[in-house]
Amino acid sequence: MAKARAGKSKRETHGHPDPELSQANIKSLEEEWLASRVKGDIEFSDRLIDDGYQGTTSQGLVQSKANFIHEISRSAASHSVAHCLENEIRVYGEIAISTGLITMQGLERTHSFRYLRIFRNTGGHWRLIASQSTRTANAV
Repeated sequence: MAKARAGKSKRETHGHPDPELSQANIKSLEEEWLASRVKGDIEFSDRLIDDGYQGTTSQGLVQSKANFIHEISRSAASHSVAHCLENEIRVYGEIAISTGLITMQGLERTHSFRYLRIFRNTGGHWRLIASQSTRTANAV
């Protein structure tokens, strides 16, 4: 059932998402997305990430949607647990900015990164349109 909801906002007010519900929706989407990444579920990522997505990796590389999904599928087997240690979401009409800190753990390594994500609400669906991550010292 979570797959059917990917990116869908719960309620809109006068054509604009309700900010509090939008924050809750995006938080839920990000939690589901993190869990799906550990499982290697790239279908969820494909629905969440906008076709025009632009990103920058923690290594400073420019990333398209296709690059991002490829990296998710490639790295899924190496991560067994992921934790979001910090998260703040701000909604500005049809745009939302999410920042936070994530630690991903696997058998061979653990890494942490801070992120900045920009979502856009189009037709009642929140889609990831841009992101940037910065590797940090391991938080766990």
